[in-house]
Amino acid sequence: MPEKTGVNSTLKKKNKYIMKTQFKDFSFKLAVIQVLMYDKKLLKPAYRSNASNPKQDNKMIPRAKKYFMELDIPAELLLKVEEIEQDPNNDVVRELIPIWDGQGEEFTIKSTEDVKLLPNLKKVTIFTGDAINEIDEQYIKFGEFAAKGIEAYGYGVSKRGTPTVYNQIEKFKKAALDKMKAKK
Repeated sequence: MPEKTGVNSTLKKKNKYIMKTQFKDFSFKLAVIQVLMYDKKLLKPAYRSNASNPKQDNKMIPRAKKYFMELDIPAELLLKVEEIEQDPNNDVVRELIPIWDGQGEEFTIKSTEDVKLLPNLKKVTIFTGDAINEIDEQYIKFGEFAAKGIEAYGYGVSKRGTPTVYNQIEKFKKAALDKMKAKK
């Protein structure tokens, strides 16, 4: 059994050190797991909790949450992630909260810092709030994705259906790109 040798999650196995992939944002990691485990079927075995949440209270099933938090994703698989598409019906969402009502921020990506782990990522569709009175900070991440050269879209957000939210997201993307151009 490997032994942990410090907070940097280096494992020692038969005198060989292996660096574990460290995600800063659990929701970002879950989105990557969806792609690799359930969509592309590269990360095996696919986790199936076979548990229910009788309270239907939007709380993650602890056993499933622990499994996904501790799951190590090999770096070579991270190279295979070109697109992330969050959806309330994603398998990873259903394993954690079988009857998720889509409300709350349990799966909202709050940071783009983990993009550095996915050098081939080109496009993301991520959860976001749909009420404009929510704090603007949640929209900043769209600008951050754009600044890293990644197409970013909000799940369920469209110019026609949710124009105020769409325009807010586009504003942050444009500001980030303008800032990048000004630095050149």
